[in-house]
Amino acid sequence: MVLVQVVLIMFRRIYLSLILITSFVLCSFRYDAQNIDEVINTLKTSINIQNATQFSEYFDNTIDITVSNSHSVYTRSHAIILINDFYHKNQPVSFKVDYKGSSPLSDAQYVIGTTNTQNGSFRIYLYLKNKGGKFVIQEMKIAR
Repeated sequence: MVLVQVVLIMFRRIYLSLILITSFVLCSFRYDAQNIDEVINTLKTSINIQNATQFSEYFDNTIDITVSNSHSVYTRSHAIILINDFYHKNQPVSFKVDYKGSSPLSDAQYVIGTTNTQNGSFRIYLYLKNKGGKFVIQEMKIAR
């Protein structure tokens, strides 16, 4: 009788532990997706108002940016200037997400989309890394 009670208590603890672990895992996946969707929505807003300042809240301290054939690592403030310059020269009209997902080997996410501008279409690639519980953009490529 006592042995049965001990076994039941152990099973309850294991069962509760599994429920808690599963809940934490599911919540973290939901947070990742929600955070990426926030980044995408902010990018769309940034394109609509043609101002990169709001979008820059997701930039890491330094960000690797490639625009056409020009590539460099920029501070957040220089990245804002570069993206605003791109918006000014190309006047974006819309942005559509083509692909988004997670990197299987690291705690990273990616977004690939197309922005239509008055000068044609451009592909935008974003590489985001989890830093302190928030995804930040570490790399951005804009190409024809």
